[in-house]
Amino acid sequence: MIGFFAAFAIALGATAGDANATVSIDGISVAASHVHELYQAFQASQSTTQLGIKIENKPATQMPWYDPHWHYAGTQSGSPAVATVWINGDDVAAGDAKTHDVVVGITAGVLLSIMDSGFAGPFWKEFYDTEAARDANAAARGDNPFIHRDESAVEIAQAIVGK
Repeated sequence: MIGFFAAFAIALGATAGDANATVSIDGISVAASHVHELYQAFQASQSTTQLGIKIENKPATQMPWYDPHWHYAGTQSGSPAVATVWINGDDVAAGDAKTHDVVVGITAGVLLSIMDSGFAGPFWKEFYDTEAARDANAAARGDNPFIHRDESAVEIAQAIVGK
């Protein structure tokens, strides 16, 4: 039977049985040990006193045009730091038809919050900052100002919760 982290790394594109496995997320090489670190931080984020995560339902009309289903709204520093993830309330109200999308969105938002806040460690903070810099370039062209962060977070979220 394959271990969880191996399965998680394979879901992100690593080769089975490779102890030194790396995956590529938006062109960034990520070691299996960093995947493990991120997942541990994701699990710990549910009970830590170092970071609060608020999930807020928003009407569809209040969601950003580039994030109509979910949006990581940022982290306020403090003790504890508080991250906010917005979820489209219409998706939540849709019930079963959108349940998987809502779970992926919440998971992706939480992943961005633990990366951005540094809770997932320095590798993931640097990963987040690199993706944010790419997003700044996209925004300067008039494109989605969160495209790289969002797509990377969704890819990882789908590896955690399934596609």
